[in-house]
Amino acid sequence: MRILINGFLIFLLWAIFCRYWYVCKIKHHCDEAPANIEMVDASARGMDLGLYQGDSLIFGGYEQLAFTGPNVQAELTASNGMFLDSLAAWMNRHPDAGLTLTGSYRLSEEGSTSGFFENLGLARAATIRQSLVDRGITEERIGLDFLALTDENLMRPISFGLTQAASPVVGNDGKPAPPAPAANAFTFTNMNFSGANFDRNSDVFRPNATFEVYADSLKTYFSLHPEKSLTITGHTDALSSDAYNLDLGRRRAQAVERYLKQRGVKTKINIASAGESEPIATNDTEEGRAKNRRVNLSIN
Repeated sequence: MRILINGFLIFLLWAIFCRYWYVCKIKHHCDEAPANIEMVDASARGMDLGLYQGDSLIFGGYEQLAFTGPNVQAELTASNGMFLDSLAAWMNRHPDAGLTLTGSYRLSEEGSTSGFFENLGLARAATIRQSLVDRGITEERIGLDFLALTDENLMRPISFGLTQAASPVVGNDGKPAPPAPAANAFTFTNMNFSGANFDRNSDVFRPNATFEVYADSLKTYFSLHPEKSLTITGHTDALSSDAYNLDLGRRRAQAVERYLKQRGVKTKINIASAGESEPIATNDTEEGRAKNRRVNLSIN
């Protein structure tokens, strides 16, 4: 009887193992779905992706981009690829035109960062910019912006807008002038850090994690390129007088300079202030004013 019972138990354990292997390892029915991940249904994407100049549509009718959960890399479809190809071709035909990509991030993604970028909206826009750079458009022509959503709806994650009229610009020599750099570029050599680091009417610098990563990269860069220099320009919102804001911008730039020197960045640093004269967003809302309270770091 004992031999029979032991044989039955061995068979039962073997059967359970075989069942587990078939269901979990072969059929993968035991895999847990990742937590808090919004799956992308390609069939639910809108067909209203296009290039805009203000409220005017230049061309469109393509499938919207989509990002799964907190990813910053888009899941590109054939329609998305056709749009990016068409956009690159259009910009090559209009070499004076600048482009701004505005990336959105969900309410639940507030505070999330990626690389040098202070939010996932900027990081998503940067990956699409790279897709255009891969298609031959120079990085300097493509500026970045971000939009903080008040919900989880990411139906239009990236918007594409012209930053200047698409008309020929001719220099004094009769030849087409080179395109003007796009504002708010967000590149390693021309980086903006906004209101996350400065309170209103304050020159107290509170570097966040993304700035700390950038500072360490600057330290390495200038150790390899001692002939280069850095210009730090402070910017403000428009809530005080011009003279006060010009001084406040300079104090903000000086605060960043002190921080970089403490982190071991060794290079010539130039200090400048634009005060409120170069806004990158409206000063009519707190969100816009926070974007304008910023410092720009430009490698020369």
